[in-house]
Amino acid sequence: MGKYKKLVGMLPEWQHERNEEIAEIREHYKDKSLEDLSEVLDCLTETKKDIAKQEKGNNLEIEAVTREIRQRLDDSGMEKASFSNGTLSIVDTPKFRVTDHEALNNWLYEKDMQSLIQTRVQPKTLEATLKPLLLDGEELPPGVDVTLVSKAKLTRRNTDG
Repeated sequence: MGKYKKLVGMLPEWQHERNEEIAEIREHYKDKSLEDLSEVLDCLTETKKDIAKQEKGNNLEIEAVTREIRQRLDDSGMEKASFSNGTLSIVDTPKFRVTDHEALNNWLYEKDMQSLIQTRVQPKTLEATLKPLLLDGEELPPGVDVTLVSKAKLTRRNTDG
């Protein structure tokens, strides 16, 4: 029995926005044995991994093509080029990542923008802190809701000699 099994039925189930679709798909598996379901899960998991690998490769291809397009547009002094399938251009969007929260907070205070500062507990830290409370049946802090997410897991047998 998993360590959170005792909480099934006591906590609300994770509500998926597509519960109706999920229920409809589940109908296809009602007559399958657990072994069949194990094989289906294995196949779906492998397919998901393959798609993720393809997506990663596709993202690299897109980045390479984007850089080539930028180079060619820059070399020709053009900002865009029109073709039968559309207009080709590069759109630049800055993305920011905080590397030093204290320095940023100091800067925000200097600029009188301290209202932008938010104190936030990191999700993994909160999870690590609250899991033991949940298992011990202790009360969770106010302002915290918990739902139980269930995921089927297939541990593969070692088929290597």
